[in-house]
Amino acid sequence: SKGENTKLKILEAGIDMAEDNLEGALELVDNGIANANAEGIKNLRQFKILMLRASQRNEEVEAELQALIKAYPDDDGFLLALAQLYAVEDRIDEAEQTYRQYIDKAPDDVERRITFAQFVGAQDGPERAEETLQAFIEELPDETVLQLALGQLYETIDSKDEALVVYENIVAMDPVSTDGLKARNRIAIIKLQQDKPEEARTMAESIIVAKPDDPDALLMRAAFSFSDRNYDDAVTDLRTVIRVKPESERALLLLARSHRAAGNPELAQDAYRRLLDLNRANSGAATELAELLAKGGDVEQAQEVLRNQLEVEPGNLQAQSNLIQTLLLEGDIEGAENEARNMLAEGDDTGLAEFELGRVMQAKRSNQEAIEAYKAALEKNPNAPQPLQGLIGTLVSDDRIDEAVEYLQAHLASNPTQITPRLLLGAIYSREDRTDEAI
Repeated sequence: SKGENTKLKILEAGIDMAEDNLEGALELVDNGIANANAEGIKNLRQFKILMLRASQRNEEVEAELQALIKAYPDDDGFLLALAQLYAVEDRIDEAEQTYRQYIDKAPDDVERRITFAQFVGAQDGPERAEETLQAFIEELPDETVLQLALGQLYETIDSKDEALVVYENIVAMDPVSTDGLKARNRIAIIKLQQDKPEEARTMAESIIVAKPDDPDALLMRAAFSFSDRNYDDAVTDLRTVIRVKPESERALLLLARSHRAAGNPELAQDAYRRLLDLNRANSGAATELAELLAKGGDVEQAQEVLRNQLEVEPGNLQAQSNLIQTLLLEGDIEGAENEARNMLAEGDDTGLAEFELGRVMQAKRSNQEAIEAYKAALEKNPNAPQPLQGLIGTLVSDDRIDEAVEYLQAHLASNPTQITPRLLLGAIYSREDRTDEAI
């Protein structure tokens, strides 16, 4: 059939594109257009635009889009695509004119107006976006979606008082409408940001009274319950949130933390894994799950979680550090050393790689290499307490007391406000019965 022929032509053209044979792909598509039905012709012409854009042949893309706009006047997606092309090419006046044509085709479609406001904001800054939204609101004063967009714009530029005025106006129009509830939730969040937690809590409670399954308000109340250590209440609210919004990463993360704090590690693990199923790149969930597994004695599972995390984020220093810790917990010093040296080879300005190598060398009883690694870490990050503690501990265990004291005194001369070196120096003096100096 002609429909199947269209799919075949697209597949064949895609193969040619993958083999860098653009001309052959375009020829296949043009042949397909000559023999396809009406729907197939449109699909093939759209695919042709995708190929031309991928090859940055923008003049041809523009010509194709203009032809499609004439051929399919009821499909406004081509008009939007042309406006976006002009924007990419920095042809701002043409882009703005095309966006306005896009709006004029459906003047009651507020999302089109918001898209245009975002465009002018990206080009000319938030003041122009604000002016544009204000003008649209004057034209359509009952469209609270436009007012929400204005409030969110104010939030992005940290004009919270202006945002509150906008949101309160929406609430005054209809406090229990969908947009009214959204505005009340934004008010609650701003109150929290303004360090007014009780006002935020009161607002969240009032929203839940109006709409018992409102996910945003329930999430906020759950956060308050968590901070109050009322973990059962937090779990109850979070389960409702997840039922309404099963893909809420914030709710799943807080649910995992609530179960963990309540002493339910298995339930916490389940919530962490559900979150990672949604988003493998959620580093917070991966880190916390690995820590929970390691503390529970399931070191191999912890390592698997961390290795999966590193597949998604190969340069994640914290994941690399955590993996080295689990390998050391398992007694796999050779594996830990390999990971530390790989981490070092990748480059690290924070000194964390050197610190981890120092810990591995210390576990390996290669104390001089540990000392050198700890010193290298401190050169990169003299404010880090852990490598300093590792360095001094290794020197003391080697009975190199004078060297430890000398290093600490020099470190304090360069960093006189640090607490850790004073504690370490005091501990050494106390150990050596130099009581007055310790005091």
